[in-house]
Amino acid sequence: MSLTTIVSSRNSYFDFLRGLAICMVVAIHTGPTYSFEGSLWSTLEVFTRLTLNVAVPTFLAISGFFLAKKSLYTTTERLSFWKKQIPKVYIPCLIWSLPLFALSIYNSTLNNLPIQIFKLLFCGFSVYYFVALIIQYYLLLPWLQPFKIKIVVIAGIMSTISILSITYLTKILDIGSLPLIVYAGPFPIWIVFFVMGGILRRVSRNYKLTVPLCLFLISFVLQYFEGLYISKLGGSGVGMKLSSFIYSAAFILIIFSKKLETKYNPYNRLNNIIEKIGNISFGIYLIHCYFIILFNKVIPYHYWVTDFLLVLLFTSIPILIARRIAPSFSKKYLGF
Repeated sequence: MSLTTIVSSRNSYFDFLRGLAICMVVAIHTGPTYSFEGSLWSTLEVFTRLTLNVAVPTFLAISGFFLAKKSLYTTTERLSFWKKQIPKVYIPCLIWSLPLFALSIYNSTLNNLPIQIFKLLFCGFSVYYFVALIIQYYLLLPWLQPFKIKIVVIAGIMSTISILSITYLTKILDIGSLPLIVYAGPFPIWIVFFVMGGILRRVSRNYKLTVPLCLFLISFVLQYFEGLYISKLGGSGVGMKLSSFIYSAAFILIIFSKKLETKYNPYNRLNNIIEKIGNISFGIYLIHCYFIILFNKVIPYHYWVTDFLLVLLFTSIPILIARRIAPSFSKKYLGF
């Protein structure tokens, strides 16, 4: 196998992982209302939803993986990186936030205008907190390098304290419904996954999978019981929580292993489709919320698979068309 083939295969594998992650994001956002104490079917829906909690951590780990060896040792290098990287995600996010901003202004009083402007500028609409999150990691990257084990330990402590604090404030004290940007947008919450990606880029990934697999299975079960407890307190129980973070960390160790990467077949038809989805994953992330709003009006909430497939299909079509018609404009302003 030539060097070109090896590089191509490796890039294909990570495109596949991106595709898998964005499919999970769409599946999360098209999912039904979950019940931990319902029928067998409801319980199966809960278990399916719990498997999807790795979506955001996977994206962050992939970002950390590919940015780990970026040369950012001088002020010039850092400024050049920020100038190039931040607008690539911020400008499209700003543009796709405008319809939601206009709608919020239409539905509210002028007294709320400063709050709506704040949400617009700081990626507070829909699920765009991820853009604010990744920008924070771009800004922090020079100080996270070189990625070392002690960095991941510190990051793990930060993420653990953050997620426990959020769970306590929102589920135990019941302080009310916080905006997504507030409880999911600050960098300390997810930092362990970004750092894990960076660490895995700098070390050998030929480790044994026994421990990660055991941790993966145990933490998945813990997710259910922690979620059940949270649901009894009035929360949904299926989203962010400590057990889901442990589950996600184990998942990342598994999928980033060389053993899995070398077994990947880029010529498999399904793999190839998921790769193509991964290649347009940021665009899907930016506009899928609009198609969810549309299909929610015509599809019953319990038709999860139908809703998921339609949103994924109809989100991909305009992205592919825009890429074909105006690739430069589309990439710079639309995020495609």
